Amino acid sequence: MTDSKKRKINAVDATGKQVAANVKRLRGGMTYRELSERLEDVGRPIAVLGLKRIESGERKVDVDDLMAFAIVFDVSPLTLLLPEYGSKEITTRITGYPDEMGTNVAWLWARGDEPLELPQDTAVSDHSGNDRAIALFRLHARPEIDPRDTIVPVATFLPHDDAAESKRRQEQATVDAFRYSRAQLIRHDDSEETA
Repeated sequence: MTDSKKRKINAVDATGKQVAANVKRLRGGMTYRELSERLEDVGRPIAVLGLKRIESGERKVDVDDLMAFAIVFDVSPLTLLLPEYGSKEITTRITGYPDEMGTNVAWLWARGDEPLELPQDTAVSDHSGNDRAIALFRLHARPEIDPRDTIVPVATFLPHDDAAESKRRQEQATVDAFRYSRAQLIRHDDSEETA
């Protein structure tokens, strides 16, 4: 195959570097082996060497890896994609956009709250153009989301008089709350497949 016909592979760009930094930050004191095992437990194994290469920016994280990391770290996928803070004082870059922006702008855009660019200067008193742009962006940037049908566990509101009894009541209140809720998280039961 000639050089002109070789497939061009994109290098890790700004967002990939941010993901690498966030994986390292969220891993914290967890060893690479522990993280590798947790990823394997959720069905997305990545070897220790692969994890080291991700953190150093030598290996890309694909979307399936990203979701598995989010599950293992118990965070939103956005927490992996974006800077740790959403500040107008701190700037960042995102892949595909030519300019730096405040990390707050990146977060507002990623959450589907506001477009990256607004038509009017924010210093102008009439924000009708901005309001319209934001409303239109929200219409196509995020779906209507039904809330979960859950009962908030009352365990956190119980008094902490006797530690053992309090803990037992908290655990029971949590179990009862979830028993009576209609949570829409559906767990797959492997025994149904084999039946």
